[in-house]
Amino acid sequence: MSQEAVEDPTDQTVHDPVCHMDIVASNSAGSLEHRGFTYYFCSEDCLQSFEADPEGVLSAEREHQH
Repeated sequence: MSQEAVEDPTDQTVHDPVCHMDIVASNSAGSLEHRGFTYYFCSEDCLQSFEADPEGVLSAEREHQH
């Protein structure tokens, strides 16, 4: 699983763990920190889904990558 720790949003491409979309960090709809990693989201819906169940989202993300 690719987890990007981006201190300040930049033009770096990051991965939305909810919908699996690659987005530009500076254009994200928002971000959340979880267990020392900052996650960026393409939409408010994805951010809220992650916020509601971060471990479930990350578990599904691991499954998606296999």
